[in-house]
Formats: sequence, C-alpha cells, structure tokens
Amino acid sequence: MKQHLLLPLLLLLPWLTACQTAPKALQGDFASLSLGDLPNLETGARVRWAGLLHRVRNERMQTCLVIVALAQKPSGKPRLNSEPQGRFEACVHRFLDPAIYTRGRAITITGTLETIKEEKVGEYPLQVPVVRMDQHLLWRPPAPQPDETIQLFDPWWPSLWFHGPAIHTHHYHRPAPQGPPSSTPQHH
Repeated sequence: MKQHLLLPLLLLLPWLTACQTAPKALQGDFASLSLGDLPNLETGARVRWAGLLHRVRNERMQTCLVIVALAQKPSGKPRLNSEPQGRFEACVHRFLDPAIYTRGRAITITGTLETIKEEKVGEYPLQVPVVRMDQHLLWRPPAPQPDETIQLFDPWWPSLWFHGPAIHTHHYHRPAPQGPPSSTPQHH
C-alpha cells in the first residue's frame, strides 16, 4: 500500500520544487542583504533584489532603473503585498526602453553593489544603494480578467413590470491570477 503512495509523490516532487526555485538567470550566491541593512551594506557585495519600477533614467552611456524594493518569494519574484523596503537604483551600460520598462512593473535584478548615494525626495534626504546590474527579469503583468456574467432566477426579485419571479444578471470581477515570468531573462 505504501509503495502505491510513494510513486505519485516522487513524480510530483520535481514539479513542486520547481515552483519554489528562481529561474536559472536569477540563481547564484548572493549576500543576504536587504535595504534594511543600509548601514551595513558593503560595496562589491553580490545582491539579488526585487521590487516595482518607479522610474527609468536614460543617460548618455547607461540606463538606471529606480526601483521600490519589496521582499522576494523563493522564485525571486517580488511579493507585491509586502511593505516597501526603500529604493535602490540598478544601472546597466545599455539602453532600456521606457515604453517597456514602465512604472509599476515587477522586476528582479542581480548585480554588484557599487555605491550608496545621497539624494533628496522632496526635501527629505535619502540614501539610495546603486547596483551595477548584470541580469534582470521583468515579470509579466497579470492578465486582465473580463467581468463574468451570471443569470440567476430569483422568485422575489422585483422586475420592471410586475413583482414576482424574474431572471436578473449579476456582474463580478475575479482577481487576476499571477502569471509566469517573462519568456527570457535579460543578460548584460
């Protein structure tokens, strides 16, 4: 009896673990540093951070992405319902199109911490880590779900002409499922 249960579990094991591991481009040895460790961050540390794009800044020789940091799932995908942990910049020596890298897109980057710069948000001074990005993954936005219509028979629903049995329509919106990552990670 136990052998009959063991085989299906062994066949499901690779599928279950695949859901928890990061895509190959985001795997590696990274410092377990978060932006909460700001005073202890050391330049040269390899990091894998995730968040939501806030702004794209294209300069003459590089593009820098300003990202609002979020906690990560084991797959590397940002946890969209987690509290923001601050901001960081991820820069690369190439052009990234702002039409693709739009505000609010989920992204995970890997790279080397270069520096921590001081900038102002309004009048508030803020320390922003800058990462030299070597790879990144833009996650697909959730697919929009159409509203669904259900027709129900309700014997007590008042209709336009008489009070009595009627068929009425309800519209409701399902939350969008989380989609898989974009097809290919970006290498630099």
